[in-house]
Amino acid sequence: MNNIPVESCNTPWPRRMAFLTPTVTAYRIPFHQVLSRRVAAYHIIQSSPHDPCLPHAPLPESLAITTLQSLRLAHHDISPEGRVEKTYVYLSRGLISTLSKLAPEVIISDQLGQRTLGAIYYCWRHPETRLFIYVDGSDITEKNRNDILRRVLRPWLLRRADGVLVNGAGGTRYVRAQGVRPAKIHGSPYTTDPRFLGVRKTSGRTGELRLAYAGRFVPVKGLLEFLNILTAWGAQHPRQHIVFRLAGDGPLRGQLQARPLPPNVVVQIEDNLSYQNMPAFYAQADWLVFPSFSDTWGMAVQEAMAVGLPVLGSPNSQAVEELVHPGQTGWLFHPDRPAEIVAALDAAAETSTENYARMSDQARQAAVAHLPEQVVTQLMEFIIQQR
Repeated sequence: MNNIPVESCNTPWPRRMAFLTPTVTAYRIPFHQVLSRRVAAYHIIQSSPHDPCLPHAPLPESLAITTLQSLRLAHHDISPEGRVEKTYVYLSRGLISTLSKLAPEVIISDQLGQRTLGAIYYCWRHPETRLFIYVDGSDITEKNRNDILRRVLRPWLLRRADGVLVNGAGGTRYVRAQGVRPAKIHGSPYTTDPRFLGVRKTSGRTGELRLAYAGRFVPVKGLLEFLNILTAWGAQHPRQHIVFRLAGDGPLRGQLQARPLPPNVVVQIEDNLSYQNMPAFYAQADWLVFPSFSDTWGMAVQEAMAVGLPVLGSPNSQAVEELVHPGQTGWLFHPDRPAEIVAALDAAAETSTENYARMSDQARQAAVAHLPEQVVTQLMEFIIQQR
C-alpha cells in the first residue's frame, strides 16, 4: 500500500480505500493517480490486467495494484436495439482475503457483479467499512435487458450501498428506477486526461470536411448506418471533399473497407494507434463522429473535445448527452434517424470559420470541467457526506 504523505492528511477524508474494477484502463489512470495522492493508502484490485475491449497503457509504478486470479469468460449480451454485443465477465478468487489484508475504510466497487457481491459480504463482516457502487450503465444501455437476474440482483445490491456513483443523467435515471434514493446518488463522470488538453488542432478548418471516429468497430456503435448516410450525402454534395478517419478495430472492419464510395469521399482506417498517439489523431480532424446506439459513456467524445473538436454524436451516449449542446459544442442526431444525420452533416459543413472557432473553444472548456482533480474532490466530499 502506498503509505506516503498525501494532500488529504489534514482532512476528514478516509485514509484507506480500495477500488475494485475489472481492469485498469488507460483513460482511468489519471483519476486513480489523483485518488492515490488524496488517500494515504489507496489500493486498486483488478480482475485482469487486460480486457480486449478496452484501451490500455503502461501503469505507473506509483499505483498500488493487486490482480486477482480470474477466469475470463466471453459473454454475448443483447443490446437495447436487439444487437448482439460481445463483452467479458470475470470469475475471480482471493477478493475477500485481499480486502482483509488492506482493511479499507471505504470500498468503491465498479459494476454490479461478482466483485460487488464480494464487497457486500466483506462489509457485512466489517460494518465499519462503507461501500460505494459505481454504475456506468444508463437507462439507454440497460433498456430491454430485463432478465430475472438483473431484476432481482441489481436492486438488492444497490440497496446495500452507502452511495451509488453514476456517469451522468442517464445513470441517475437508471439507478432511480432500481429504487435508489436521490440523496444516495452522485454524478462522478469519467475524467479528462490532461494530456489531451496539451494538444490543440494542428490548423483551422480547410475546404475539406474532416471527420474522425475512435472506438470499436461493432454494430452497437452505429458506424455502418452513419457511413451509409455519409456516402449518400457525399454523392449529393460532389464539391464537398470528405475525409473520414477511423481509429480502432473490430468485426465490422471488412464491411467498412468494402463500402463503395463516391469520388469525393475518402475513408481511412488507422492501424495500431496507441493511446498515447490519440491526441495527435484527433488534432488532424475538424469533427468527431460518435453515432452509437447505446454507450455507457463514450471516452472518445471527451478526448476529442479536449483537443478542440466539436462532436456530431448520438445522445444515446452519456458523454454526448452531458457534453454536446447543439450549436455550442456540436450537433446531435439519433443513429436510426437518417434525416437527423443529414441535418448534422449540413450543419457541420455550413458552420462558418468564426463559429467553428467558438465551438472548438467551448468543446475544450467542457472537457476541462471534468479534470481529475475536480471530479475526485467532489467524489470525496460525497463520501464524507454519506457517513
